[in-house]
Amino acid sequence: MIYINIGEAIDIHNEILELTGGLKGINPTSIGYLESVLEHIKNDDYYPTFESKIAHLFFSCVKFHPFPDGNKRTAVYLCMHFFFINEKEIIDKLEEKLEKLVLDVAEDKISKDELRTIFKNFSVRANQKYENKNTHNITVHKRL
Repeated sequence: MIYINIGEAIDIHNEILELTGGLKGINPTSIGYLESVLEHIKNDDYYPTFESKIAHLFFSCVKFHPFPDGNKRTAVYLCMHFFFINEKEIIDKLEEKLEKLVLDVAEDKISKDELRTIFKNFSVRANQKYENKNTHNITVHKRL
């Protein structure tokens, strides 16, 4: 599995703020929490699955406020980046779904455990989409 380091996370945050506006920088009190999260998700004893790792990253970025502005936007794009670098199938409109989830996390409507289940469901649906696409391609190939 490929992981994100704190430098990459800060770069992603800064890129998002350049695109969307907002106060750049880090929250000196809380940036260490994000750095700790990025290290902890490497430990399979605590976070054995992709879904548990990404749920912890997403949840923590929203809750720990490692940046003075744009924490929810950064959580969405760190999550998207984590999917991408690990070559995970992505469900349709994942970005939109994450934007809705991030508000629920921020408002304490979703726990980290519930978030893990949601990510697991995203993975299942993405795998089904992939399998259906491959089945369709095999069928089309056989017809040719």
